[in-house]
Amino acid sequence: MLIAFGIAIGALSMEGLRGGQVVMDNYKERPGTVLVFLSSRCPVTLECIEGINNRYEEAREEGVLFVGLCANDSETSEELIDFIHKRALRFPVYRDRGGAIAKKLRISCTPQALLLDSDGILRASGGFSPKAAEDQFAAEIKLLLSKQPPSNLVDAAKGTPLSEVGKSIPLDDIYGTPHYASQLIFEKIPGAPVHHCSSIVETASGELVAIWYGGSYESADDQVLFIARRAAKGGDWSAPEVLLRGTFLHPPGNAIIFRPGASRRLGVLWGRMDGSRPVRRGAGWDQCQLMWRFSDDDGKTWSEDRALEGLSGVLPRNAPITLQDGTLAVPMSGEREGHYGGFLLCTNDEGTTWTSVGNMEGGSQPTIIQRKDGSLLALLRNEPFIQQCESSDLGKTWSAPKVTSLRCPESGIAMCRLSNGHLLLVYNDSPNSDRTPLNVIRSTDEAATWSDQRTLEADWGEYSYPCIIQDATGTVHVTYTFRRYAIKHTEFNEDWIQHLLRPN
Repeated sequence: MLIAFGIAIGALSMEGLRGGQVVMDNYKERPGTVLVFLSSRCPVTLECIEGINNRYEEAREEGVLFVGLCANDSETSEELIDFIHKRALRFPVYRDRGGAIAKKLRISCTPQALLLDSDGILRASGGFSPKAAEDQFAAEIKLLLSKQPPSNLVDAAKGTPLSEVGKSIPLDDIYGTPHYASQLIFEKIPGAPVHHCSSIVETASGELVAIWYGGSYESADDQVLFIARRAAKGGDWSAPEVLLRGTFLHPPGNAIIFRPGASRRLGVLWGRMDGSRPVRRGAGWDQCQLMWRFSDDDGKTWSEDRALEGLSGVLPRNAPITLQDGTLAVPMSGEREGHYGGFLLCTNDEGTTWTSVGNMEGGSQPTIIQRKDGSLLALLRNEPFIQQCESSDLGKTWSAPKVTSLRCPESGIAMCRLSNGHLLLVYNDSPNSDRTPLNVIRSTDEAATWSDQRTLEADWGEYSYPCIIQDATGTVHVTYTFRRYAIKHTEFNEDWIQHLLRPN
């Protein structure tokens, strides 16, 4: 049975988690004090710690102090500190060595709370297991603050008896550790002032490889494909090198780099600009021949380029995905068999043979994912909103396009599925033709809804044509055009998207 209500409990001697003694007798410095007996080994404490934190935040604004007490001598200081950090407790927690205070106050289990007034007099006691009890205890605090008599609440909810020392419970950090880093892959390449349309891949050894095209201007005679690398351990990107120069009359255009499935091979699909010259800036994309090359040594050497027959006037833009049946599916767009729009280019033998399937209406440059149920989702570039279509037969047929609420200034978009099933989309959330800002948005329900929008670039300028992947460690990588001057690489984890402010 608890110590009697209306009795002053007197000074309490407590031990700091890192040593030292604290004697609490300063009750008059605040309108109320809440003693919370807790344990990091108590499942009930872990279950309701968010509610305890919430009650404290409400009471803290009124000057009420919560003080945590652990009467379980078996718990190490490291356990308790880990518990405090990973569950973001924002009130002091001390040891009650030998359970001296618990015995004095006749506390028998955790979690259990006592409410004291400014004279240190016990007004109420309650548990924190059911939400109703949390609300009742909050009501007791309000009675105290409004100078009304207490109800002397004694909650019957039971947690873990103090006599049960229990075992250590491993805790995940529900607030995570946000990671974010961003840098230009290069600042300037002599002889090539304009750069666009990047693609990025992680090699089997964990290295990052990016490619893009650059030259005097978009579709210029001197346009070439560049390549740069970053070591698996991180650091700066290597100096860009020419990957592919083409010929004077047939420069390379859009290109993507990827790994077919789990193989070591790297593949590059690129468009050879076969239209007659001279040509105006930005033109000639509808007269490209699709080309294929591959590397079996992480991109150090490459095969001869091979034209893919029957695939003229089409281009890749976004990263492929490996379907559940092992097929590598590359989203493509352009004119094919009298149809303009999107389709899939597929291979089951690492690029030796290719087949094209399906027709997507409603836009261009599709980006695709496969849902858990096997269906495919495609988002397509269009103006003023991104279009969406779906396939239940691995891309052979597609639903009619549906307008989404996601804005698009007729600019490239890129989507990827994370290892936990969540989706990320990078796009320009712009109400006009500006390719700024550049945003990333998340879906946790397979694109039924989108939320948690974050901004990668906000200044005026062109930030466009993103490519997004997740590496083997879970880090997300995005490359994109930076004002046409350069290609920028940004990396982050999902914690950076999910957690905006550490509780404090």
